[in-house]
Amino acid sequence: MRPERPGGIRGLALRACALTLAAFAAGCGGSEEPEQPRQVGAAGGLEVYEVSSQGFSIGVPPEWRVISVDEALPDEEREELARENPDFAPMLEALADESQPIKVFAFDPDVRDGFATNVNVIAIELPDGVELDEFVSANKGDIEGFSGLSGDVESSSVELPGGPAERLDYRLRLTSGGAEQEVATRQYLTVGDGTGYVVTFSTLPRHSSRYDAVFERIVRSLSLD
Repeated sequence: MRPERPGGIRGLALRACALTLAAFAAGCGGSEEPEQPRQVGAAGGLEVYEVSSQGFSIGVPPEWRVISVDEALPDEEREELARENPDFAPMLEALADESQPIKVFAFDPDVRDGFATNVNVIAIELPDGVELDEFVSANKGDIEGFSGLSGDVESSSVELPGGPAERLDYRLRLTSGGAEQEVATRQYLTVGDGTGYVVTFSTLPRHSSRYDAVFERIVRSLSLD
């Protein structure tokens, strides 16, 4: 049985956003062989990784690195980021929990302007009866509560190969090492077989257009069992 996150679906977006912070540390360290998920092949020019216990697979460019959450954000970096970004402190602490919902973390090792563009996927068992609209509403409400939110959250309905989804685009002001950066974040939310999935992409605003096609290929490779 998949672990259920305490507290229902409220706060789920906060945990997904917390992985945006990991990008500040992702450009260094980490092993090349992921413990989880498991690489199962290639399709459409992407390497496909499966997390069978969570019922999904997704592809990433072959030059990107897939690493564990612990590698992406070691304890020392996580604690420093929590001090510098109080809004994220509870979520960053939750990342140390074995039941944390982040199942895939991958990043482009071509670090630009000190930031590693990345994608993470979370999967969480939903309470009975929760459908996509409620899942999206809860996540969007949490994002809009961030003090570091810059501008509005743009929302649009999209159709992925695996079914209907919602795309959220927004920017967050985050601090690392005393320096503030604005991060462009794109999330896709979908629901399948009682599980909510969030695919989150993070990059710097000035590089967004460079990654648009890459992000589209990745999210369209998402397959739900």
